[in-house]
Amino acid sequence: MKVVEKASNCICYGRPVHVPGIRSSLPAQYWHMEPELPLPWIVLPLEARKEALARPLSRHLLPSHVGFFPNAGRHNVRRENGATSTVFKYCMSGSGWCELAGRTFEVGPGDLFVLPESVPHAYGSSTVQPWTLHWIHGVGEDIGHVLRELEVDLQHPVVHLGKSLELVALFEELQRTMAADCSFEGLVYASQILAHLLGCMMRLRNQVGRQRPDARTRVLKTITAIQNHPHQTLTTEEAAALAGLSVSHFSALFRQLTRESPKHYTTRVKMLRARQLLLETVQSVRTISAGLGFADPLYFSRLFRAFHNRSPSEFRRGARSEICP
Repeated sequence: MKVVEKASNCICYGRPVHVPGIRSSLPAQYWHMEPELPLPWIVLPLEARKEALARPLSRHLLPSHVGFFPNAGRHNVRRENGATSTVFKYCMSGSGWCELAGRTFEVGPGDLFVLPESVPHAYGSSTVQPWTLHWIHGVGEDIGHVLRELEVDLQHPVVHLGKSLELVALFEELQRTMAADCSFEGLVYASQILAHLLGCMMRLRNQVGRQRPDARTRVLKTITAIQNHPHQTLTTEEAAALAGLSVSHFSALFRQLTRESPKHYTTRVKMLRARQLLLETVQSVRTISAGLGFADPLYFSRLFRAFHNRSPSEFRRGARSEICP
């Protein structure tokens, strides 16, 4: 990868482009795992950033990076020390993932994922369905307020905004503006575009949030999924994440609705399914155990005995003797 200085204050990273400028090695904090990305992207040098952040009209919100990657199949980034700005990446199509605070989150069409400044993170595109991303890095005094309004944090870095042509148009205008003019006057305008763009994100977030089912409905859907798919095993943390709730809130609502903890309820559903299979099929205990997600058939047998007061084999023999004439 090469870096090309595109204007007096603006640097374009990515594949070399045919503009005059100074060439140097790509800084290590921007290394990617692929040889080149689909399109160049723009980075505001540190000196220009410091000057703009010292000015009243641009210190509240300032774009430090902006770019667009279509069908970025090998886009894969890991920053052990985080970034020097807050990263906003908006997925228009395809899918991928991001990793933050030791957890991995799925990203799909219409999703925005946000990576706070100085927080270690990683992200990457699906190789099967490569994502198309519009993205910015932002700095300034109001970034923290923006994150709170978007309701994103280390535990919830992904929010669904839906597909918005208005949002895409603002990304494109911001990139055109920074590519054409990174003078202070140009950066003041870029700062105002960024404020408009982030405001659009907040409005979309609130609209989608109002359309989203309430917490009780989402927990009920999780309960239905557990009943319909006893062969799958979700931890309480995974189930809470699917419902978009904290573990404590999810567990409290779950217990209100079932009078059981998520773990105990999931196990009971599995044991009822095991009972049905023992009665209606000739599958071995080992096969039934594996089909319900238990790697250890002895552990499965102990759980079955705890629920039914008999081992699986004893239960099957007793059931058969009861129906025999």
